[in-house]
Amino acid sequence: MALIEFIPTNELKSELAEPPKPMSKVMPEWYRKFPSKIVDNDTKLYTRNGQLIGANATVKKCMPFLDAMTGGYTWTLPCDLEFKHVDHKLEYAWACNIQILSEHIPEQFSSEGLGEDSFNHVFKWLFDYVVKTPSGYSTLFTHPLNRNDLPFTTFAGIVDTDTHPVAMNFPFKLNKFEGDSLVIPEGTPIVQMIPFKREQWDSKVHKYTKGNRDRSEHNLGKTINAYKNKWWNKKSYR
Repeated sequence: MALIEFIPTNELKSELAEPPKPMSKVMPEWYRKFPSKIVDNDTKLYTRNGQLIGANATVKKCMPFLDAMTGGYTWTLPCDLEFKHVDHKLEYAWACNIQILSEHIPEQFSSEGLGEDSFNHVFKWLFDYVVKTPSGYSTLFTHPLNRNDLPFTTFAGIVDTDTHPVAMNFPFKLNKFEGDSLVIPEGTPIVQMIPFKREQWDSKVHKYTKGNRDRSEHNLGKTINAYKNKWWNKKSYR
């Protein structure tokens, strides 16, 4: 089993804030409450007005969706963070005595890359941990996957964490919000950290073969939860 290590570089933050944890520990309430079936019966297919729609299953039964949400590790906000509109300016404050964010100067990022739904400003989460992976392993740092409900977007980056010896920060943009104030609560996951083994890859594109799609759809459709029961492999992050 491979080992990922989180080495604190800030004594106060390591004492007061929750340490990094598996993503499976921070599943959102909307996912937990969402039903796994469209209709409350065990039929394999779902029809509407006599017309076949598809499988009687919601995203709750989609293993690739779940694997993305639970892959790797996260760090969560150690306290509430509030953004305010004050005199046409954006101000912020947090409810603990440890610094959790700072800012980039505007010239460091393209305003076109931020999109119209966000403020023309780039912040950064202050992590204050060195991430160490085994030799040959890097880590993808990204916005929590499938968490479009969060009012910010953490930028993605890949770091060779088997050799990189420095604590990292995570740039992010803030989505525009209505009203005078936005509070991001304590415990909100702000980054997803997915370790992976570096390998040299090549690619090959095959020519179309008649019948491939029909065979694929038959293999997928003849069994309930075919992907989970036939081809899925359980992932483990502790």
